[in-house]
Amino acid sequence: MSASLRDHFRKGAEHWNKFVETYEEELIDFELGTFSTDLNLSGYEFPVPVKFYGCTFKGTVRIEIAEFGSWVTFSEATFEKTLLIKNSTFGGLIDFESAKCKGALVIDECIFKYDARFDDLDVLGRFYISDSKFDGDVSLNELGAYGGLALSKNEFEKEVAFSGQFDREVMFLGNHFKRLVDFKDAFINAPIVLRGNVFDTRPAIDRIHLAYVPILPDDKWHGGDPLIGDYYQFLYLLNKVNRAFANAVARTLSIAKSDESYAALRQFRLFAQEHDDRRLALDIFALEQKNRRLWYDQPLSKGFILGLLFQVFSDFGRSVFRPIVALTIIFVSCSFALFLVGSPNSCPFREQIKSSILLSTNNLLPFLTWQKQSLLSAAELCLFGPTVPMGFGAISIAQSIFSLVFLFLLGLGIRNTLRMQS
Repeated sequence: MSASLRDHFRKGAEHWNKFVETYEEELIDFELGTFSTDLNLSGYEFPVPVKFYGCTFKGTVRIEIAEFGSWVTFSEATFEKTLLIKNSTFGGLIDFESAKCKGALVIDECIFKYDARFDDLDVLGRFYISDSKFDGDVSLNELGAYGGLALSKNEFEKEVAFSGQFDREVMFLGNHFKRLVDFKDAFINAPIVLRGNVFDTRPAIDRIHLAYVPILPDDKWHGGDPLIGDYYQFLYLLNKVNRAFANAVARTLSIAKSDESYAALRQFRLFAQEHDDRRLALDIFALEQKNRRLWYDQPLSKGFILGLLFQVFSDFGRSVFRPIVALTIIFVSCSFALFLVGSPNSCPFREQIKSSILLSTNNLLPFLTWQKQSLLSAAELCLFGPTVPMGFGAISIAQSIFSLVFLFLLGLGIRNTLRMQS
């Protein structure tokens, strides 16, 4: 950055705008410059391309009611504090590739007439874009929005590409996306809120990664629903008794920190179903059901209890292994129980074992009639003698009911596994 250019730049918007009217160069170049104090570009005009490549801004930067007639780049620039861009117009490409903002980055009521690139941009504070219009493609690839991302009431005329790591809340509120929104490899490890958006084209979410962060014993309650507060207190007391057990309970129950994500997860699941992405739809369905607990389903409600059992015994219909394990445990337990209620002297020990296994197998598959009645009668006679105890009927009914449930879950797991592989 030349001394002459720096002097004109520091004399204010009125002086600068008169200066650039007679500026004969094709580029305004501030490359690798350092701005040691707050920088206010309100009212500045830049009729030719501007290059802030690799610059360091040590104070707050305000770009308000500014006019950029051509492209401007902030690639690899460092903003030590907040960057505010408001009521400004960009006539060419704006590029923040590999830049770093240690404070918040706010873009409000701006017009972007060409592409906007925020690739590999790291924002340690909140990244907030609102009430702006983007006429070109918007690229948010490998974005690091570490303080959270909020897009509110924006209009996107062309495609939006979105990927990166998001460990704080992600909010899409009242935006209008007129072309494709491609979430690519977006790793969203925090609540996501989609509310009031319009998607003219179905978003591409086949590579999105939605993680789920439940309430853990070390988390602090900051007020809100009393029932959630009671749950925080329950985990706190459990944590004082046994930390490992408290964490296991918290991860099993998976109570969400907020109910904000529920509607967004539901919308994402519908997107996945429309894309025929069965694996993603099932994964999002699991997160959606967890997000209901306590916020929508009370602790003793049917939805809460059945949802928890569905998670534990079948991983929301995604597991084949868990129902097989449950059926095996039921089969072995009921075989042993039938042997115990049998008469010890009715027939030899080995024959009693065979008879209990045969009867348990018949109860395990109650919808099949492959066993001959004579074999079953002989097994009952060997195991119980001439008088069949009431315990046999109770065990058989219970085993048949539980077996039907887990056979259904096994079939569901096989079906979903095959559909995910197709």
